[in-house]
Amino acid sequence: MKYSSALLLAGACLLALPSLVAPVFLWEWINHAAALSILDGGAPKIALWQDRPLLIHPPSVAYLLAAAIRLFGDSAWAMRLPGLCLHLAHGFLIHRLVLAMGRGSSQGWWAAALYWSNPLAIQGMLCIDFADGSLLSIAVTAFLWLLFAGRSQSFWPRSLALGFCLGFVLWTKLTTPLALLGAFTLTCARGRKPEGNPRLFLAATAVGAAFFIGTWALYCGWIQRSLGLQQSVMRLMLEPLYYATGGGAGQAAWNASLMTILGTWLAFFLYAGPGLVGVGALEGAQWVKQAWRDRRFPPHSTLTLFAVTVVLTYCLFFGGARAYPKYFQPALAPLCVMGVFFLFQKEFQESWRPSWRWAIIFASCAAYYGLVVGDYVYIFNYKLREGQYLGRMIPQGLSLLLKLCLYSLPAGFLWVFGRGTRHRWAALLLASQVGLAAAQGWARYDLRAAYGTPWSAIRRVETALREQPAGGPALADFAILQATGVEPVRGFRPSDWDDLRKIAKLIRDEKPRAVVYGLSVNTVAQLRAIDADQELQELLSSRYTLYRIEPFRAWLRREEMAHD
Repeated sequence: MKYSSALLLAGACLLALPSLVAPVFLWEWINHAAALSILDGGAPKIALWQDRPLLIHPPSVAYLLAAAIRLFGDSAWAMRLPGLCLHLAHGFLIHRLVLAMGRGSSQGWWAAALYWSNPLAIQGMLCIDFADGSLLSIAVTAFLWLLFAGRSQSFWPRSLALGFCLGFVLWTKLTTPLALLGAFTLTCARGRKPEGNPRLFLAATAVGAAFFIGTWALYCGWIQRSLGLQQSVMRLMLEPLYYATGGGAGQAAWNASLMTILGTWLAFFLYAGPGLVGVGALEGAQWVKQAWRDRRFPPHSTLTLFAVTVVLTYCLFFGGARAYPKYFQPALAPLCVMGVFFLFQKEFQESWRPSWRWAIIFASCAAYYGLVVGDYVYIFNYKLREGQYLGRMIPQGLSLLLKLCLYSLPAGFLWVFGRGTRHRWAALLLASQVGLAAAQGWARYDLRAAYGTPWSAIRRVETALREQPAGGPALADFAILQATGVEPVRGFRPSDWDDLRKIAKLIRDEKPRAVVYGLSVNTVAQLRAIDADQELQELLSSRYTLYRIEPFRAWLRREEMAHD
């Protein structure tokens, strides 16, 4: 398998490299700003947030980015390079996890290949937003590996290793690790030994909680002293919980409508891949059947319970992830393992080796998915929203339905005519992921929260603001302002687009150098309200020149209006 693993590694690099130079956009700007602040003064604060410290999540990613910028310079590829390294390392860790769960090396490489080729996993690791797809994902896999690989160790070394790993998981994020704790708790309570061990749970949880709370308290105390903040250390320590339950993303998540929740689930289903989600769901159904029959959890239940909990929780309660379902990403590695377990079961032949005929068939299937099926996620995330804005949703919906039929066609053919063996199904699943990832890599548009926005449009808008001769602040998304170094309009927040009277007042009072909005940074409802507001349009037309850089509308102030 030495040459096969090298080939898989090379393929993983080729699929990820095109996105290495993607512009830093939307939520990624937050950690970029925090990393620059760390290099400047040591504390991760956000200038565009009135120098507030970045504590809505533990700032582990910001420190990783700061190290990358220190070594390689302030560029998109430099900040994404650690993510690429983590992505490759995660595949090897998944292989070790499968071995620790009692399966063969070939199954481990199949699981690693599924992860390395999964488009959502690739973008999650390269994203410099918060740690969902990068540090959190690999930390959870490390915890599961320690849990299963350390069964032969004595009690306290195993408890300490699990505890410190759990503390690191909490340092990446505070909300999603609750699913890991819940899965670990249920398995220890209802599982079979040696995994079902309440003493192990209590010891590991106590060590992990003490390690995280102690280091987090010391860190927040240092932040308070460094920035001279008035808030207490306890208030700073609880900032992630305030954010998750009441402010920011938390408020959007808890207030999500049924359609938003359904859209988020579909975004995950399409982006992670219908094939992977399908085989993972089938393995989950087998787990439920066995648990019901035995009245106890089967072996390795922590992995299955964690994946199911993450997917169901964020489907049912947290619908505010927009086009990029980042909250689901920690479940991808467990889903890859579950998919391989379902496909190969126990009768997998370790002696099987692919032939040249297999390679040609696989390449043909990957080309079919990349060239014929193409990027169906683009239709769902961008063209449907554009159709909703323009009042032409039906043609785009039919186009998406056609793409999904084309996606299913090889599976139907294999089911009816191909005597579909386990290897054939696994190869077809892998080919579908490789095809989508390759189509995305050639596309040269954003593949995350602003899915479908051309890189060229982002750069043209940033250039227009940077070269605007009229000085002063701008009324635009904070990501654009962070990239251009332009100050924001005083008192402006992105949510102000819901109140166009306030927007008009800010334009009259502050006289911004530019006003930028569009499908990538605004909701469809906001865009329709902007277009329909005659007073706002007249105000903009009287002072600004409109540049249509699709999907943006950039109103640049005319020089003669600078002192009007």
